[in-house]
Amino acid sequence: MRRCTKANAAYTRALLEPATHWRVLLVTSAWHLRRAAAIFEQAGFDVVPVGADYRSISSCRGLQCWLPNADALEASGLALKEFLGYLVQVQLRK
Repeated sequence: MRRCTKANAAYTRALLEPATHWRVLLVTSAWHLRRAAAIFEQAGFDVVPVGADYRSISSCRGLQCWLPNADALEASGLALKEFLGYLVQVQLRK
């Protein structure tokens, strides 16, 4: 297993290289699926995306919903990483 999505796509392609058509089930965290699918498609795969590790926002009531906390910071960081990753690795390479 490689440490980044682009390297995983290249490694998987090298493993499957004798084949002429690559249709793969791409299983990853739901929040990462859009970018991962696009990167694997750029590598020449026919992707069937399968989301896992879904996250949900708990229902929150009152003042504590508006105060900063570690969970919100983590979620914001993941969202920002995925947004910037998609922008750089997918949109700017078109």
